[in-house]
Amino acid sequence: MNRVNQTNKTDFDELDDIFDEKEYEALEEELSYYLVKFPDEHKIDATIETLRQYVPDRKRQSPSVMERLVVIIKRAGTEITLVSKTYWIASTILFLLGYFIANQPNNDPLLTVVFLAPLPFIFGLLEVFKGREHGLLEMELSCKFSAHEIILSRLFLIGVYNVTLNTVLTLSISSVTGRPLVEMLLKWFTPFTFFVAIALWLSMKFKGQVFVTTFLTLWLVLTVLVLSNNHWVAAFLNASLVLHLVFLGLGILLIGLQVRQLIKNYAIYEGGARFEVNY
Repeated sequence: MNRVNQTNKTDFDELDDIFDEKEYEALEEELSYYLVKFPDEHKIDATIETLRQYVPDRKRQSPSVMERLVVIIKRAGTEITLVSKTYWIASTILFLLGYFIANQPNNDPLLTVVFLAPLPFIFGLLEVFKGREHGLLEMELSCKFSAHEIILSRLFLIGVYNVTLNTVLTLSISSVTGRPLVEMLLKWFTPFTFFVAIALWLSMKFKGQVFVTTFLTLWLVLTVLVLSNNHWVAAFLNASLVLHLVFLGLGILLIGLQVRQLIKNYAIYEGGARFEVNY
């Protein structure tokens, strides 16, 4: 401590030797003639606004569509392990059931695929929204992935799996129907898009069992109405491919609108508002 005090004292002594009080007074008197006027706030703001136009805009590099798709695919790969084994088993059972029904002599194989096609996707939506069903939505949204990445990756996973199952089923019965493969794929995929759009809309209105019950009721009523009317069946099976393509485009558009609304709802939830559905 004495050593520190001794050092400080020595430094001050050196400053006293160098410092000349008369020179300080002369410098102070000379500087007193200089008056620095600060501009008022109005002039400062005006200057900032004038110079703002010369400041280059900060370019935000938004990811391309391909980059977003790669992110969704990678995320979907991690979601595979999070999907319940019950869903995979139930979807496989539905596939085997469809194959069995399609090969029965009195049944039309194509109609079997048409009406069974949306069922695996419907049950898959329960996996998409399982965080909401179990009250873990806030926990999911607190992860580093955004809400739309989580939802889109799950929808992508369930959709690809569902389409793959239906395509394999179509290939397995193509020899029985005698129809071109492209025609068969188009005839079940067109109504499939409308079923998916309706399911997405219902999933934002109802939860869990209520959602599944509501959709299955609509699906069953529509199936019975169509199959009980031979004219409707004939009109559907004999419709031109151009007409199917038109309705396919409309169905894909409806799916896009529902997915967009779904992402918007989750974005509102992330922003602090409540995202609720009916029971």
